[in-house]
Amino acid sequence: MQFYRIIFLIVLHNLFISGFLNGQKQSVYNPFVTNFTKQIYGGGTENWDVACSPDGHVFVANNEGLLSYDGKVWTLHRLPNKTIVRSVELDTINHRIYVGGQDEIGYFAADNSGRLQFTSIKKYIPTSVPSLEDVWDLQLAGSKVYFRSVNAIFVWDGTQIESLKLPSKRIHYLKIIQQRVFYADTDNGLYEILNGGAKKMMGSDILKNTRISDILVRPDGQWLVVTEKNGLYRYDGKAFNPFIKNSEVANAILNSAVDIGNGTIAIASVRKGILFCDDEGNYLYQITRDQGLQTHSVIRLGIDPSGDLWACTSNGIDKLLIHSPFRIMYPDVNLRGGVYAVRKYMNKLYVGTNNGLYVTEWQADQKGYKTATFREVANTSGQVWGLDVVHGDLFMGHNEGSYQIIGETAVKLSEAYAGSWRHIAGPREDVMVAGTYGGLERYVKKGSQWIHSGHLKGFEESSRIIAVDQQHQLWISHPYRGVFRLTFSADYASILSKLQFDASRGLPSNMDHYVSELNDQIYVSGNNGIFVYHEVEGKFQQDTALTRHFGSTDKTRRLFQEDGENIWFIAEEECGMLQVNTSPVSKEVHKHLFPFLKGKFIGGFENIYIPDNREVFVCTDKGLILVQLDQLKRKTILTLRFNKVFSRGTQDSILYGGFFTTALLQKIQIPYLQNNMGFILGTNQGDDTQPIQYRWKLEGRDKEWSDWQYKDEVLFSHLKPGKYTFLAAARDSKGYESNILQYTFTIQKPWYASYPAILCYVLLLGSLFLILTRYLNKKHEGEKTQLIQEKEVSEALVQDLLNQKLQTEIDFKNRELALSTMHIVQKNETLSKLREELYSVSKNVVDQETKKQIRKIISILSDDQVLEGDWESFARHFDQVHTDFIKRLKETYPQLSPKDLKLCAYLRLNLSTKELAPLLNISVRGVEISRYRLRKKLHLHADINLNDYMMNF
Repeated sequence: MQFYRIIFLIVLHNLFISGFLNGQKQSVYNPFVTNFTKQIYGGGTENWDVACSPDGHVFVANNEGLLSYDGKVWTLHRLPNKTIVRSVELDTINHRIYVGGQDEIGYFAADNSGRLQFTSIKKYIPTSVPSLEDVWDLQLAGSKVYFRSVNAIFVWDGTQIESLKLPSKRIHYLKIIQQRVFYADTDNGLYEILNGGAKKMMGSDILKNTRISDILVRPDGQWLVVTEKNGLYRYDGKAFNPFIKNSEVANAILNSAVDIGNGTIAIASVRKGILFCDDEGNYLYQITRDQGLQTHSVIRLGIDPSGDLWACTSNGIDKLLIHSPFRIMYPDVNLRGGVYAVRKYMNKLYVGTNNGLYVTEWQADQKGYKTATFREVANTSGQVWGLDVVHGDLFMGHNEGSYQIIGETAVKLSEAYAGSWRHIAGPREDVMVAGTYGGLERYVKKGSQWIHSGHLKGFEESSRIIAVDQQHQLWISHPYRGVFRLTFSADYASILSKLQFDASRGLPSNMDHYVSELNDQIYVSGNNGIFVYHEVEGKFQQDTALTRHFGSTDKTRRLFQEDGENIWFIAEEECGMLQVNTSPVSKEVHKHLFPFLKGKFIGGFENIYIPDNREVFVCTDKGLILVQLDQLKRKTILTLRFNKVFSRGTQDSILYGGFFTTALLQKIQIPYLQNNMGFILGTNQGDDTQPIQYRWKLEGRDKEWSDWQYKDEVLFSHLKPGKYTFLAAARDSKGYESNILQYTFTIQKPWYASYPAILCYVLLLGSLFLILTRYLNKKHEGEKTQLIQEKEVSEALVQDLLNQKLQTEIDFKNRELALSTMHIVQKNETLSKLREELYSVSKNVVDQETKKQIRKIISILSDDQVLEGDWESFARHFDQVHTDFIKRLKETYPQLSPKDLKLCAYLRLNLSTKELAPLLNISVRGVEISRYRLRKKLHLHADINLNDYMMNF
């Protein structure tokens, strides 16, 4: 009785919640939205119109000019008067981009280098038109361009502009449909321009006092007419019938509409973002700021070649990946928390987040659309860890314990323990096991209720990552303590054995291992590769098949497989799928990578849910990503283009700016000083969730193609002179390849290697040869003359040396003679002194005989004394030795006496006072007196040494 009461309360609660949240609709097919702010695109805040070229370029009419986007870089092209651009239209035949702005009309076209240049045609407007004002609409019809200003329509035929004479005065819309020109009159309805006049469309009276925003032609030929405030109409050529059977468009203020394919129409609005409906007028869903737009106010929509939707808004530009296989869901709406678990159950989708559990219907309608309202499941606020369907019932692992999910309410199963992770079915229909923070808990089913029957003793580790083998054994991996295998009794009432696997049983360590069950086998993945358990050996061994695809050092975190052989994997550096194609004779495995998913997982809690072969759910740190597998198979035509070609050297030079020009067909000559070539590639594929890979080859330098890389810019440095052809190709994430693009150019030879330079070198070498010959001849004659002169000089030098030798010998002899003379002088002085002494002695001798003998000796001494003659000889030889010392002394000091000169000569010989006394025949005192007198005669200062003076004279 208590159980039925609970069910009644749950149903009542769900009805209340459903009614309360009825207005919070959110499409489960929310596309990824890329926001381009004014800081990113470098223009004004408001954007008025958009046009997408077949090669993937996007052009946006902006407050500050025309914006162009090549898939990577935004460029602002200003008008001459820097005015607002209100409208843009592509002329793909003449490769022009027509733009209309404030008081300006004209077109952008590529110059010879592929860069856009503006040409104004305003001067062709008749002078009778006082002011062009704003050009709001631009339309092409054959070779003519129609454009609408305020209450006026003009046509340009390439040579002149005509202002059409129309009966209407309040024209607010212009459209060309199948080469027919239509306009809307605010007061009277819709008109067609015929032969310069206007014809009112049948049934358009319903549009009186209504502003038309857009007209969309449907596949059946009927028109979808979008009005600002009166909703939408279908027009069959006779009557306008209201469209969209929903009040969502009320008060939305509609601006434009585009067909996004698959019978779906997107409608831009000022107040409600972008509305979506099908071809029968059924409202589907809407995308607003809650789903990623920058503002609710959307002015214009456009579709690029990839099928992506571009939204011009009053506050930036948004790109919506409408046809991407990846979709984003935020079950907790604006909270956008991390998603940990997903499960489909009873045609509903349950999503566990860190903010609770949310549910939505998950069943396609007759048109194939899946739209729903996410609602919070009662009693689930907080962290949800896991969702499991066990024996037909849905269970939730929660931070507060185990819960059974009944409808849209969670019923707690036990208060006996704290948080739980997973719920695993036992071998019997009435038994299951819950993995908790502190081990395992057992549950049994009694009737329709699950009853907690106690804790399973013998294993107390946290049990979050669990796999079950064919013997109903549980394999539990703990990121920090290894891998455990638990064997249970038949009723799962007790643990019979626990075996821990570590390095001794085939695993490289106990750290960072994640257990999985694939193809009825147990695998362990982690930082050191992928290992499979071999029952016979009782240990893990590295799996050769998977290692061949992942590598032995790849850090594969998680492996997932359900309903088929395909394996999804999450590694440290990549995420993707191993697709297994089975044939009668073999299996082929292809590795598909999804770079878009890299970095979006919750570390340690990575989770991928694969309910069938059509959908895959990826849990991320912000929302839930849905991968539509059938969309992955959709083949698209990939077209490769050059976004820019440039050379670098002494200065950068743009050779091709990315827009059509014959420059790509010309033979490009690159100066040698600019021999660094760069290429920036782009494609018509704008889906950011499926990044493009490129490869290239430079013929003339490379023999092989490069590897496929996620790199769209290639730079070649220091190219040698010669002819080159750059080849490039692209491929998308599905493996479809583009056309091969090529660009041929020639690096010119440096000026010093050119033919004129070589001719100059030949002439110069010839001239140098003649000059060198003449120079050598002249040098030979000069050397011959020099040799003769050197011979003469040598002979003269030899003669001089002989003369110097003779002179040296003479000088030596003279010095010897001078020394001898000095000795003779000294001898004579000695003899003179001896004679005088003897003479004195003779006077005192009485004995006559003795006196006679003394006188005889005196006579002999007198004969040898020739003092004066000896001095003269000494002076002559002294001057020869000492460079005319006495002569110069006489000339300088004529007042010197012969005795003074003799003293000076002796001083020059550096003789001491004691040595001078006997030579001068005076006492030592007499020598000092003589030196004093000599200083006075020479006028020498007291500080000057007399000997030094004589030595240096």
